[in-house]
Amino acid sequence: MKRRLKSRGLAAVLAFALFVSLLPNGVFTTIFAAPVGNYTIILTDDQQQTLTQLDDVEVTLTKADDPEQTQSVRTTAGTAVFADFVETDASYVVKIGDVVGYGHSDETVTLSGETAPIEMERIQTVQVSGTIFDDGGQPYEGATVQVQGYSNAVEAVSGENGEYTFETNPGKSIQVTVLPKEDDKQYASIDAGNKNYSSDQSGEDYHLALRRLKVTADYDHQMGSVRMDATEVTYGADTKVFIESKEGYCIQTLTVNSTEVADAADAESYELELTDIREDQKIQVVFYKATYTVEFNVAENGDVTYGSGQQVPGGSVEEVTVDGGSSLRFTARANQQKGYHVESIVVGDDVVLADGTNADAEVAYEIAPADIHSTVKVTVVFALNEYDVQVEPLEHGTVRLRDESGAETDTGVIRIKHGSPVYLVIVPENGYDLSTIRVNDAAVDAQKISETAEGYRTEITNITSDQMIVADLAEREAMPENSYAMELPDTAVELEDVIYVPEDALIKFSALAPYKRIRINSGSSSELVGSEVDVRMNAQRDHIDSVAVSTQDVGNWSQEADLNIRLDAQGPQISSVENDGVWFNKQQTPTYSFTVADEYSGVKEVRFSDQEDLASAQVLQPQVNGEYQLELDEVTAFSGHYYVWAIDRCGNVSKKTIQVNIDVTDPQIDRYEFSTKEDVLEEGEINFADKIFYNDTIYVTVQASDLDIASGIDTITLYCDDEVLETKQAVNDSAVFALKDDVFRQGKKISASAQDVAGNQSEPIGPSATDERYSDIIQINDEKPDISIVPPAAAYVDADGNPWYSDHLNFQVTASDENNCIDHITITLNGRPLDADSDQKMLGQLSGNHQVETFRINTDLAEVKNGANTLEVTVKNNTQSEETMTYTVYIDRTRPSVDHFVIRPLNDDIFSKAINFLSFGTFFNEQVEVVVTASDEGEENAGIKAIQLFVSGEAYGDPKEVDENNQASFVLSEEILEENEIYTKDITAIAIDRVDHGTADPVSPTTVNADIKNGKLMLETVMPDVEIHSDEAIDDGNEATADGNDWYADDIAFDVIVTDVDSGLQRVRVLINDEELVNEVVNKEGEEDVETHEQAYAVSTEGVAINEDGSYKLQVEATDNAGNVYLTDAKTVYKDVSGPEIVKFTFSPTDHIEGALDQLDVKQTEYGFYFGTDTLVSIQAEDAGPSAGIRSITYYMVDYTDDADGVKTQEYTQIVDEENTIQFTIPANFKGQIYAKATDNVGNTQTDFVTPDGVIIEFDDKHQEETHIELEKEASEFTTNDGNELYSADVPVEVTIRDTYSGIRSVEWEITAPYDTQHNQQGSVEIDNAGSLDDDSWEVLSKDQNLVTEIQKTLLVQNDSNHIVLHVTMTDRAGNRSSETMEFSIDKSDPQIEISYGEETHDPENTSYFSTARTAVITIKERNFRASDVDYHIASTDQKLPSIDLTDEDVWTTTVHPDDPNQNVHTAKIHFTADGDYTFDLSYHDNAQRVGNTISQQFTIDRTKPVFGIAYDNLSASNGNYYNAPRTATLTIKEHNFDASRVNVVASANDDGTTVRFPAISTWRQSGKDTYTASIRYTEDAHYRFDIEFRDKAGNRINDYAVDDFYIDQTAPDLEISGVGDLSANNDVVKPVITYSDTNFDRDQVQIELRGANNGIVNYAGAYSDITNGQTYAYDDFERLQEVDDIYTLSVSLRDMAGNETEMSIQFSVNRFGSVYDLSQLNDIVNRYLQNEQDLIFREINTDELSLGDLSIVMVKNGTPVTLREGTDYTIASSGGNGEWHVYTYTIDRSLFAEDGQYSIRIRSTDAAGNVNENVDESKKAEITFGIDKTDPIITSVDLESHSQYAEAGRNFTFDIKDNLVLETVRIYLNGEEIEYEKKGDSYTFFVPESNYLQNVRIVAVDAAGNEMEWNVENFIVSTNFFVRWYNNTPLFIGTITAAAALIGVFVFLIIKKRKKNDETESE
Repeated sequence: MKRRLKSRGLAAVLAFALFVSLLPNGVFTTIFAAPVGNYTIILTDDQQQTLTQLDDVEVTLTKADDPEQTQSVRTTAGTAVFADFVETDASYVVKIGDVVGYGHSDETVTLSGETAPIEMERIQTVQVSGTIFDDGGQPYEGATVQVQGYSNAVEAVSGENGEYTFETNPGKSIQVTVLPKEDDKQYASIDAGNKNYSSDQSGEDYHLALRRLKVTADYDHQMGSVRMDATEVTYGADTKVFIESKEGYCIQTLTVNSTEVADAADAESYELELTDIREDQKIQVVFYKATYTVEFNVAENGDVTYGSGQQVPGGSVEEVTVDGGSSLRFTARANQQKGYHVESIVVGDDVVLADGTNADAEVAYEIAPADIHSTVKVTVVFALNEYDVQVEPLEHGTVRLRDESGAETDTGVIRIKHGSPVYLVIVPENGYDLSTIRVNDAAVDAQKISETAEGYRTEITNITSDQMIVADLAEREAMPENSYAMELPDTAVELEDVIYVPEDALIKFSALAPYKRIRINSGSSSELVGSEVDVRMNAQRDHIDSVAVSTQDVGNWSQEADLNIRLDAQGPQISSVENDGVWFNKQQTPTYSFTVADEYSGVKEVRFSDQEDLASAQVLQPQVNGEYQLELDEVTAFSGHYYVWAIDRCGNVSKKTIQVNIDVTDPQIDRYEFSTKEDVLEEGEINFADKIFYNDTIYVTVQASDLDIASGIDTITLYCDDEVLETKQAVNDSAVFALKDDVFRQGKKISASAQDVAGNQSEPIGPSATDERYSDIIQINDEKPDISIVPPAAAYVDADGNPWYSDHLNFQVTASDENNCIDHITITLNGRPLDADSDQKMLGQLSGNHQVETFRINTDLAEVKNGANTLEVTVKNNTQSEETMTYTVYIDRTRPSVDHFVIRPLNDDIFSKAINFLSFGTFFNEQVEVVVTASDEGEENAGIKAIQLFVSGEAYGDPKEVDENNQASFVLSEEILEENEIYTKDITAIAIDRVDHGTADPVSPTTVNADIKNGKLMLETVMPDVEIHSDEAIDDGNEATADGNDWYADDIAFDVIVTDVDSGLQRVRVLINDEELVNEVVNKEGEEDVETHEQAYAVSTEGVAINEDGSYKLQVEATDNAGNVYLTDAKTVYKDVSGPEIVKFTFSPTDHIEGALDQLDVKQTEYGFYFGTDTLVSIQAEDAGPSAGIRSITYYMVDYTDDADGVKTQEYTQIVDEENTIQFTIPANFKGQIYAKATDNVGNTQTDFVTPDGVIIEFDDKHQEETHIELEKEASEFTTNDGNELYSADVPVEVTIRDTYSGIRSVEWEITAPYDTQHNQQGSVEIDNAGSLDDDSWEVLSKDQNLVTEIQKTLLVQNDSNHIVLHVTMTDRAGNRSSETMEFSIDKSDPQIEISYGEETHDPENTSYFSTARTAVITIKERNFRASDVDYHIASTDQKLPSIDLTDEDVWTTTVHPDDPNQNVHTAKIHFTADGDYTFDLSYHDNAQRVGNTISQQFTIDRTKPVFGIAYDNLSASNGNYYNAPRTATLTIKEHNFDASRVNVVASANDDGTTVRFPAISTWRQSGKDTYTASIRYTEDAHYRFDIEFRDKAGNRINDYAVDDFYIDQTAPDLEISGVGDLSANNDVVKPVITYSDTNFDRDQVQIELRGANNGIVNYAGAYSDITNGQTYAYDDFERLQEVDDIYTLSVSLRDMAGNETEMSIQFSVNRFGSVYDLSQLNDIVNRYLQNEQDLIFREINTDELSLGDLSIVMVKNGTPVTLREGTDYTIASSGGNGEWHVYTYTIDRSLFAEDGQYSIRIRSTDAAGNVNENVDESKKAEITFGIDKTDPIITSVDLESHSQYAEAGRNFTFDIKDNLVLETVRIYLNGEEIEYEKKGDSYTFFVPESNYLQNVRIVAVDAAGNEMEWNVENFIVSTNFFVRWYNNTPLFIGTITAAAALIGVFVFLIIKKRKKNDETESE
């Protein structure tokens, strides 16, 4: 039925559906049509996921039944929203526009709801890839490949290798663009155009190209031009731009991309270089019309006119403006009336007129437009006219002309300026004299002619035209007899050929009639002329050499007559004195030897004296040859001077001072000093006993002295046992000697003696003679003493060998040292030093010599202890060598104890288990075991030995040894028990230790030491049982303060349960604090017995009186029916109901506790506790009533450091310790309050926090943050020498003390000075905690509560001293200290100055003139002395000042006054040794500017001989003394007291044997201080001789001068080259001819060189021929060979005897065969093999120009020729022409040689002469061949491989080795050693011998270019040994082993299988 119903229902539905389907669509549309507000079309993929990447895709809906209803919407994130268009359930045609990667066919969709997904079909993609390259062909990273078109923009970025990849759709057109990196501006983008890919595409490569940039210019073409090398350039390239203005214009501005080029402004042209161009270049040029300035600089004495007559007067500067492109004409006119002409005209850099003449009175010039392109400077100079003044040469003399400047000529002609004078000097030669002088035939008035020592002189004035001068000479007559008279003084000494006269001697001369005049010393500077002549002989005139007479007033002199009169103004010469200053001793005779000589008048006598008095001196007789010896007979102590005088025949005296030193006193030894160190006096442990002992080197200092007149200590000698040990040179009268143990080991005596410089020697004395502490015996060794320690026998020796004793014991200690004896003994017992032994024998330092000492030491001398006790003995001998020995013994002085008893059944059977332990005894019926445990008190003891048991007081057997647990076991036998009796006997025990100490009294078992209730044995009974329960006590309390009791905060309730399982309970009582709460009989209920085994009770402490300690004690008493009564131990509990309190704060450290520790408050207080280090705070609490103990304290802090209101910390809770105390550390730099409260163990808490006084914790780092001390005073500009500030009066110092944190506690100050100590000061101030100061002179500046934070005071420093120190120390309340020190100096004393001198002799007439050196001793008395403040001035006319700098500290010596430095004396000495007129001024102010007295002095010293020197301007001599140019001799005499009249020149001149006039000497002129010069000009060729004599005004002679002898030859040789022309080109006959000659011809000095550019120096055939005074060299015609062609340089030089040199050089070419090639730059390439290519650079040189159109260069590569192209393959640079040869430089590009191969280059050219030139022509020697080889050689093995085996007794192996070009070397190594091989063609064969080891071969091949190849063959075997081959064949070896193992395994498997099968068979 149901099934039928279902079928019917379904049929109905289907029928309805059929009906509906037949209805038209419009029916429903009409009925239901209503547009949706927003309908969304969603584009999805095949997974129904929204394609959110699809933006801007057009979606079109068209209504299916109404096509006019259509709408298009573009997507956003894959969705398109249609507003008010879609009708629900209507059908629409959906059309999707083009979508990247997706397709969609139009479809009709019925839309319902509000959204509809449209599935898009994914279109297949293709992959495109490629590589981006840069312009160099390298992969380019970071390029963007941009894809546009059908697809949305896609970008792919190239990776590190330049590769990129992108996807697109097949068949779709896309646009591809390649963009370089954004920041890469050098490359242009690539537009690849439209692409259409149907499948995957790879290899789409793109090559980036550099950007092309434009160069443009903007300018006015009418004003200039701009020329560019290029208008378009590559990115990064360079280019040039040339800007040229037209004539008359300039560049105004030049900009490049708006940036101005500054240096182009105002230029007429400019070359602009644009480098590294990275953007388009826009050039803008602005020109302007130029005007220029012409500046006229016109000198005086003329003018300039220009233009239309404008004038520039002389002596002025005028500027004229000229337009660019114009010219300017001007005329320069000189002032002819004043005798001027135009001298020079300079226009810009051009010299228009260089050297004008008298004719150039007017000069015109025009400046061309081309020369006016900037400011033009015109300089016009005018000069005086010059005229020739000529003099006729003299036959018998010389004549010179001199102008007014001093310029002189002896050529006979001189140029004189207009209006100037000319001077004429006539020097007749010997035998001739002047007659007349004529000027232009007019005689010169004799009054105008002057006669000088040089000759005759006249002046011709106002020269205004050329002049001609003639001088007439006449021959001189012989000197007539009786023509003059001479009168000599009486003091004259006449010798055979000379007359000597003393200083100031007067010689009178007079002319006798008819002669009018007489002349002395003619021609010299000392010449005298007159009718009478008095000659005063002195330093200025020290000789008379000639005399002449004349009958006229001018000239007409007779010939000179010779005289030889000499001045003797010098005393004899005394030599140095032998033994001068030498010390003589008492055994010697002082003797002094010297010589005396006099080179003039001779020695008259010699005298001597010990007084400086010539009159009283004794005559000393000479020995021989002027030798003298002074002997002093009486030898007495003396140190002083003897004087020796020598007198010559003219009365001149010389003096010599001799230092005589005689020491007749022996020196003495003063003291010895001993030290353990060489450089410091330190006696250390040296033992000064009956000997001087030490264990190492002793350094002894021996001090000596030399008294009276002493020569001083020279040496000190040390003796050992009277033998010399060592002698040393004394230093400061002492010497240090090292005494070593190798000499003084056994002890030896020392002594010392001293010897002085004079040789006196003291007797040796030892140390004891100088100091009674010392012995003369020294003993040095490091031997140690011996020690023995002997104790008594030990009571017990333990396993470690330690001896044990029961009480004190005696040691025997023995110390011995036979050699050095005992010096000191130290004995300590347990570290305590002993003063004496047990017999009161003293220890420590021993007196006398002790070789052996014995002591008895009992341990009762010190506090001993159980266990180890150590005796330490230290013995030191006399040498301080030390030995130590220790001995340890062990002492046990304590008795042992019995600690525990155990009583237990002996047997573990059923009966034994019935034994029970009861409170009143133990019952048993069999044997029991008693185990006793003992111990020995203390940590260190000898241990337990045995235990003795006692029963009822009787020993129970013998003592038993204990086991390792210190236990002994005893069995109580049945015999001691009585049957049916209760055991009531006692047991006791004692223990015995290993040193036989026993327990003091026997010990019984107790409830404490045994598990029994009683010590007696009795019948057993079982006690009742009681249980007590209560609430848990509070158990989270503080373990440190909890007493272990049960504490409660309220009343306690108990549950009590009483049981007895055996006989039951009889009575129960419960008591609390003895108050009975329960008393119940439980076995009775009325009169009947009740069997009660358990009873329970509840009780409480409520209402029960509590004990004073807060306790409640609960006890339960239970009695069983057997009468056993059991009373429980009291159960004690405690109750605490009151809270604890804080009672005390304590601090550690306790340095500055100034507040009350136990006076606490709840509010902030003043400060009272101060600390400067980590501070531990302890807070203690108490609980007044019964207490469970205090659990914790809670605290917090309030810090006022940075906040006046305080900063509170968090609260901290800390568990207290046993003392109810907590501790914590206050944080660093805390300033504030600490608050705390306490809590007990049951939770009771104090009500309020409490606090003590405030706390300040200030660490040093905090303290250092503030400046605490300020010391202020006025600064001084003065300092002491060590940099101390220095004042000249008292100094007030303001002292400010500051501490704003913890406040100031105290200040201490002191002012101390090393001198003037009476003004030292000190003081202090203390500040208490209340802020009160104990010194009211301090001012309080600020406070903080009770803290004083700043005070101030002024101190007045009054000391007159250096290094005054003000030291101030402040202490803050926390104990931090700060100190400041100010150091300065005060000087109130003025310096004092004195100068003194020695006894130097001054001139008798001039007391300020001295002939000897002087020494000034300067003393300055001053404390603050600084040499730099010495103000002194030493001046000398000779500027030869003493070599001293009084401002240099090193020249001053200081005598220090230790008590008063104001008396310090500073001394300096100035030695005035040089000649000069001295002025000496001295003043001084000290460092404090205090001024001393001023001293000024003047004096003169002259002790220097005059010095003559001659200097020639021409020193270039040839052949010794030949000169090829004039010479000017400059004569120089250096002398302060100079007199020109005393110069005498002796000279001659001749030419070829003919005497010529010697040049005259010029006038002496002063040229600088004390220097006088004259000159002689040697201008003519001649042979000259020169000599000179001179004495100064003081009579000092110059040294004898050696005669100058030389020649002058000024004529250069003649030289000519003919036959070829200079710079000529020759292609026919070439025959150079060289001709040369000279009067002084030197054939050895002729140099001819012919050098070819290619051939170098050549020696072509030719021949010499002689000519007059010379030679000719003629070359043969050069050979007509091709190799002779070259460019030649012919160089010739020759020099004559005088060094005159002529040089000539010509250049010419020989070009019979064409060009010459220069391959010098190819030296490293030609005929070589190269690994890398290079440019080829070489030159072709030809006399004529090449025809470049016919030039060809061919490269032959591997035999194949290639013609190269100019500009592409090579370049040519040419130079030369215009008379020079032509040079062509070729550069062939290296890229042609990039590949391996053999290369050669052929050049062919044709010159203008028709020669065809080829470099391959053999005669040219210019072939260019080379190879390029970049490839390594190839090595191939023929029959040898790695890891191979060869079963042979040795074998030959072959390798093929080849190279593409040339193989250079091959090396073969076998097992690392190079071996030989055989080569056949490319095959290399070598032998490998047999070996049992693996072998290796290495082959190295190197080709000619250096390429190297290495080949290795490894681990091969050559052997006939099978085993070796098998073992080294790893696969075979392993395989064999594996196979064998497998066989064995199979075999075993078969056996096992068989056994198993057998077993199965048997089991069946």
